Amino acid sequence: MTGTILYVESDGRHVAAISSKGEVLWNRDPFADAHLELYRTDTPQIVFIGAPLKWMKSYEVGEGGFVTITYNSSQFGLLNIANGDFRGLGQD
Repeated sequence: MTGTILYVESDGRHVAAISSKGEVLWNRDPFADAHLELYRTDTPQIVFIGAPLKWMKSYEVGEGGFVTITYNSSQFGLLNIANGDFRGLGQD
C-alpha cells in the first residue's frame, strides 16, 4: 500500500492523487489523455475505480500500482497510481 488516495473531481472526469501527507501528486483527465472517443454519451464520467481484473494484469506497463476505471459510457481501462497514466482497454 502506498497510502495514496485517488479522488474523482466533481466533474466526473478528472482524477487527483493525494499523498499520505496531503500533497497533490498529480491531477489528470484520463479520458482526454488516452484520446478516447465519445461513445454512448456526450458527457463521459467515471462511475467506478477498483482493483483490475486478472486478465488486465498483462496490460500493466510501468512502475506503481494500477486500478481500473470505468465510465458511464461503458469504456474502461487501467490507471497507473504513481503517475496518472491511463490506458484504455475497451468498451462494452
